[in-house]
Amino acid sequence: MTTEEILKLNPSPELDACIAEIVYNYSVIWLNTGLGFYPFIWEKEAEKSSNRYLLLVGGHWISGVTRTGEPVEIYGTTVPKYSDVANNAWEIENEMNKKGWKIHLHRFGDGFNCYYHHPAKMKTTACSYSTSIAGAVSKASLLASLEILAQV
Repeated sequence: MTTEEILKLNPSPELDACIAEIVYNYSVIWLNTGLGFYPFIWEKEAEKSSNRYLLLVGGHWISGVTRTGEPVEIYGTTVPKYSDVANNAWEIENEMNKKGWKIHLHRFGDGFNCYYHHPAKMKTTACSYSTSIAGAVSKASLLASLEILAQV
């Protein structure tokens, strides 16, 4: 993803799926379970016959259709609403702290600017903006995870 693509994202399931894949390194699949397409975190190694699906906390078997029309059954769970719920955004911030990134969040006009700095790498990410804290933190975490740096 480019800086422009990330900064254009609004809080949405698409942004949440990007967080799950890029920040948390989860496997994400988009499925239509009858209510439209939504992203799910799935455990690729799950096998019903061997009970080999205990790693994903809160997971369950989900049947649906992929975007290519293929019917599948996966062991997974819905992607959290990282970009809409402030508590989920702080979980992202904790994950980024584990990786050495320190958050900088500031109120700006009607919204929030957010960026991360990594002291050991001496890198500061490009600044993200959103009208919500969760949106700003989500976009900034993508910028940091992809090491899209601020232009000086």
